[in-house]
Amino acid sequence: MRVFHSIIVIVLALGSASSSSGLGLYWNDDRGIHRCLSSDPLGSPALYETFETRGMVVDPANAQLWWSDILPLGSPLPGGVIRTGSTQGGAITDVVTHLTSPAGVAVDARRGRIFWSDLGDVSNASAIFSANLDGSDVQKLVSSMFISDIAGLALDPIHDKLYFTYINPLIDGLLAGGIARAELDGTNLELIVGGQGKPIGITVDAAGGGIYWADAMSISPAGGNSAIKAADLDGQNQRIILGGLNVPYGVALDLAEQKVYWTDMGTGKVQRTVMSGILPYVEDVLTGLTSPTAIVFVPTLPGDYNQNGTVDAADYVVWRKTGINGPTGYDTWRTNFGEPSGSSLVASANATAPEPATLVLLMLAAAGWSLWRRRNT
Repeated sequence: MRVFHSIIVIVLALGSASSSSGLGLYWNDDRGIHRCLSSDPLGSPALYETFETRGMVVDPANAQLWWSDILPLGSPLPGGVIRTGSTQGGAITDVVTHLTSPAGVAVDARRGRIFWSDLGDVSNASAIFSANLDGSDVQKLVSSMFISDIAGLALDPIHDKLYFTYINPLIDGLLAGGIARAELDGTNLELIVGGQGKPIGITVDAAGGGIYWADAMSISPAGGNSAIKAADLDGQNQRIILGGLNVPYGVALDLAEQKVYWTDMGTGKVQRTVMSGILPYVEDVLTGLTSPTAIVFVPTLPGDYNQNGTVDAADYVVWRKTGINGPTGYDTWRTNFGEPSGSSLVASANATAPEPATLVLLMLAAAGWSLWRRRNT
């Protein structure tokens, strides 16, 4: 009976894991940072109060939110700040303070670095900065006469690149916006996409080889409009995923379902469509919001299964063998953590990972063999 009881427990655990939907969808509007839950889709009350948040990111391995904000006069620390807190809400930690006008945020948890963009002002040029996760060792990485109003920021952990949206102040025209990328230390700056109206939020499908961004003022000879757009990682094969939008701002990806999400400040909505852009549709996820900006979709990712202090290849093996992430599990890992280290472990996990149903059959067979031996010995 103990054998069959163990089987039942394991089967139930596998069933629970296979139906997991991750930490969920987070967004920011004038009421603060919210989490979308099936029991409370409008996420009220807010997890955190915010004032002028333009960028937000999640470290899924540590269940930590990071966001930019501009605090009003009269607050204890007026001005721009980078803040962090648990994905469940609670206490807030001010990591970097006394900034000008912070916007996009990205985190490299493996290297222990936080990145942010700053729109700047008349006295401070727009730039990208980096610091340790505790706010120490602040470094200016990117600043150029060719770029201003750096807004969206996204990290490619596989190829160790930073992508960002910007405006080129030297272009005298309506389509001065673009997308650029650089190494994590700010070197090898490349302007890879031009001719955009007002690109804001950006996100990267590192494993799938694509970037997605919101252009809030897309103008073309054919009379285009605001849109969600995409391109390859090098800026080639530019395409419109979905046009006809109002003021799209933040962008996020659900790689498992191959959906792209965005906030629209003009309509007060969170919407989504297919990442491919083939036969696109518009689905309202949330409505009735007030000026939504930043958005993050958090996938189901493994934790520190072997409790060695890091989420590494050994944890990846356990995660992969559960089968809960289907064929996109490996790509989801790579996009969020980069290439798993420990090639022999990873190869073994990818080659031998059975589906949950197979695992159940194997365990039933093992249990039957154990019972037969007991009865015949």
